[in-house]
Amino acid sequence: MVWVSAQEVAPVPSQSDALERAAAAGDTAACGRLAVQYWWGIARAPNRERALFWAERSSDPLAQFIRAECLADWRMLPPQPRRADSLAAAALLPLQRRALEGDGDLDATVALAEYYRRGLGGVVPSEDTATALLERAAARGSPRAAFLLALGRTDSTAQAMLEQASAGEVVAAMVLRARHLLADTATAGRALRLLERADQLGSPDAALLLGGCYDSGTGVVRNPVRALQSIAIAADRGSVAAMVELWYRTLHGIGMPSDTVGALVWLLRALAESSRNDRSAVVDLAVALCDTLPMVTRRFGDAAAVIARWYGLERLDSAAR
Repeated sequence: MVWVSAQEVAPVPSQSDALERAAAAGDTAACGRLAVQYWWGIARAPNRERALFWAERSSDPLAQFIRAECLADWRMLPPQPRRADSLAAAALLPLQRRALEGDGDLDATVALAEYYRRGLGGVVPSEDTATALLERAAARGSPRAAFLLALGRTDSTAQAMLEQASAGEVVAAMVLRARHLLADTATAGRALRLLERADQLGSPDAALLLGGCYDSGTGVVRNPVRALQSIAIAADRGSVAAMVELWYRTLHGIGMPSDTVGALVWLLRALAESSRNDRSAVVDLAVALCDTLPMVTRRFGDAAAVIARWYGLERLDSAAR
């Protein structure tokens, strides 16, 4: 069976750094900072599980806010909305003091904006108040605030805010800004530099876009081998779109020998990894495959045996449902 793995074709950069080493040694301030970085995707790719892991090891109000956010997220199974609201309410007053006294802490200001935007911890929702807080934080240099403001705008200021957020290494902003820059050949080089940095920080979206650039020769010399490596890295980081792409390439032998079982493994992995919003599309893809290529369905059992060794039958059955 042909199995393309990022670990086999290209090393994935380690995210173990001085901050993580300090946190692992018991530095609670480092734990809190890591929770923020992983939740907001600053200087490292967003990771809900790691954000919660480090937030639970810090008593800082901002870390407790992140913990509440994690516990309320429906993608964290099972979500704990009551516990999340209790934590958010407990962290509210300390964060208000930190955000509003003196010069105001930028991260606390952004967190407070989230309280007003979503009505957390008993706060009455107010989009105007949330926007004012974000504008205040962005004006003082907060990359996270600039990114959130950019998402809600379509005017010329949106790109300027994405530039600010990218300079502060908000990973999602780097990828979004790169998408815009790739539309113009004159700025493709800048886009590639943003994607390469975001890829170094562990972004699956950046790796997938880099794969597309190397596949098409956008901004770089066309390199199908490098394209496949980047797509595999994106898949290993959890990108469902990359898994579907590898399913198609493996099934039809694009850049590698055709392998039906290997292709179905990628399809089943996409099914297991997809969110509720994405899963219906993956299921539709599987149904269409069965309808158009019925002989392929005979190999699903072989592919399921492979994937079950990684995920376990219980998770695979849950995804299938």
